[in-house]
Parts: sequence; structure tokens; C-alpha cells
Amino acid sequence: MADTALVLDRTRSNIAIGVIEPDMIADRVMPEVPETTETFTYLSFAEAELLQLPDTEVGSRSEPQRVSFGSSEKVAKTKDHALMVDATPTEVREAAGIDDLLDARTEFATRLLLRRREKTVADLVFSSQNYLPANVTALSGSSQWSDPAAKPLQMLRAQADRLTVPCNTLVLGLAAWNALTANPSVVKAAGNTSGEGFVSVQKVAELLEVGQILIGKGFANLAKPGQPADIQRLWGKHAALLYIEPQVTKGSFCWGTTHKFGKRKTWIGFDQRPGAAGIHLVKVAEQRVELVVAPQAGALFQQVVP
Repeated sequence: MADTALVLDRTRSNIAIGVIEPDMIADRVMPEVPETTETFTYLSFAEAELLQLPDTEVGSRSEPQRVSFGSSEKVAKTKDHALMVDATPTEVREAAGIDDLLDARTEFATRLLLRRREKTVADLVFSSQNYLPANVTALSGSSQWSDPAAKPLQMLRAQADRLTVPCNTLVLGLAAWNALTANPSVVKAAGNTSGEGFVSVQKVAELLEVGQILIGKGFANLAKPGQPADIQRLWGKHAALLYIEPQVTKGSFCWGTTHKFGKRKTWIGFDQRPGAAGIHLVKVAEQRVELVVAPQAGALFQQVVP
């Protein structure tokens, strides 16, 4: 039996490209680097070589000391990500029209793709495997930011001082942010001597001397298909200091990047096999891979709240 033919739909590809989820932060945490091929090379940065201190004095007839570039070239390949959603002829008849229905299906599939990407990036950011061991701190008891005795600003600034790369971004889940912004020591540092209330994002960024604070607020159903719903936050009870390159390009020094081949695309088709009247199909797909290229450019704080 022949496979159902799907045709690239450029109009709905543009719809997929244009979908934005305001509460999702993956694109800002691991910015996109366009690639011209599925298999590509990228630079992985070595801390020791980046911080080398060579002798630069040279005699009038001697050669300068040769130094290593500070990074190694590695090979990676984008991964295929796609979702397919259907619409029955009955649904088409009951809708305003097939165009509106297929547009809505395109947007729905795209939003699910973005939610999966958000989960992927959150898992990478909050995995201790993506940092130098000395830059991972596990909190418990009175050191957790929800404890009135905790000093999260001092903790964050002390860790930032130990990093060889000046981090410019604080990334954290909403539960962690709520504890940080209401911590008595943070409130007092912001000028409220009572220690009660909340501190704005702008003020915390100023106190930490970082350019931006990115707060993950999204939810997802983590249950397997057919199981009862398990709605949880995509970003856990953790926080990370990262260096994120504001204008990332291929070869930029950055904690992590997303490498993407081509743009998001939409295909449509009709499968005559299901049911009595067949079914309309919409597929949204993209090719990308997320890579941590400079683990030294970040620090992780685990379980900042219980």
C-alpha cells in the first residue's frame, strides 16, 4: 500500500515560523545558529587554553611563541523534529472552512513542537553534566532560598566571582524566582528594611549585575499517552548563571547554542485509508540540535527551593 503523499505548503510554513510562545525562554537561553547543511562543525571551547598566559616578548630575529587557538572543532548533526495532526472531513464541514481548520492545526502542532523544545533546553540547563563540577552547588535546608535565613544574593555573587567567564544571565524556574524575589535578605538589599514584600526583576538584575533574568513559566503534561494527566512546570526548582552571547554567530563563545538547518516547514496531505471518507493531515517539522559548547561559562544551583 502506497504511503500518503504530503506536499510542502509554503503559506502554512510561514504560519509555523511565525508562532511565538511569549512565556517560553528556550530561544533566548540557547540562541539559534543557522547551518547550511545537516552535518556541520562547531567550536568547543577549552577553559585552560582560553586563559593561557603566553610569553609575548620576542627578540628582533626570533619567532613569536605559537599558541593554540583555545577551541577544538567538532562535528555534529541536526536532529529531525516533527509532529503530525489530522482533521476528519466531518470536522472540515463543521469548521468555517478547510483553510481556517488547517491553519489552526498548523499552529497547534507548532506550539507542541515549541513546548518540547522548551523541555529539552530546560533539561540541558538544569543538568549538572553540562557544567564544570566545581560550578555545581546543591542546596538543602537553611541554604535554600525559601528559608528566611538564606542569603541567595551573596551565594550568587560569590559563585559569579569564582567563574572565569563573567556571566550575564540568570535563568531559573518560577518557583525559584518566587523564593528569590521574596527572600528577606533580597528585599532588604533592594531598600526595604522590613524585609517584607517582593523585588522586581529589574532590581534583582541590578543587584546581581547581570544583563537579563529569564524566568521559565511554562507547563507541560509529562504523562505517557493513555495515562492520567501529570501537569508540571517545564523549568524545575533550580537556577543557573550563564554567559549568553547577545549577537550569537557561528563560532561565538556562549554556554550553549541551537544549530538549525533550514526553517520550520509545514506539509499537508489527504489519506484515503482511515474511516469511510479519509482524513486530512498536517505535518510541521524542523531540523535542529542543542549543544553545550562552553560548560565553563555557567554555574548551576540545584534545589534552590524544596
